[in-house]
Amino acid sequence: MSFVAALALADTLEHYVPKELIRLKWPNDVLLDGKKTSGILLESGQTHHQKWMVIGIGVNLTHHPEGTEFPATHMMEHISAKALQGPEPIMTGPDAVLAILANRFDHWNHILGTAGFEPIGEAWTARAYNVPGPVTVRLPKESFSGEAIGLDANGALRVKLSNGTIRDVHAGDVFFGS
Repeated sequence: MSFVAALALADTLEHYVPKELIRLKWPNDVLLDGKKTSGILLESGQTHHQKWMVIGIGVNLTHHPEGTEFPATHMMEHISAKALQGPEPIMTGPDAVLAILANRFDHWNHILGTAGFEPIGEAWTARAYNVPGPVTVRLPKESFSGEAIGLDANGALRVKLSNGTIRDVHAGDVFFGS
């Protein structure tokens, strides 16, 4: 579902900023011009035999934090002044952004439900940040580096190590680039 949310958010941002600025960083960040503009968190569980999932999406629309480990930005920083002026400005507030996001989430969630993860993985990979490319993975008890080569059938990041071994990363902190 984090891939569905990321694709929906990327589609949403395309309404406001040039498409070529938008990239998806595994597993749950959306970047604008190489800087983090959004994060996605998922929580799931079961209560009284009822499964549940909560998806949280934070988007920097007009401001962003300074001094973060990964450089940050906000959407308004990438919208042209011309697009913000005139009788129909492109950005009218968070409610409009949310409406587009909800629509695009429904679209990608429908694809997941009817066609499975494969088209989601393909669409995500087409927008991926630095995949393929060098990556360092930090796990609770180890760190390793290699080349991110793509996603497996369930969305794990496939990392090829220098000895040729391929490791599938299901969770962890990843840092792309050399």
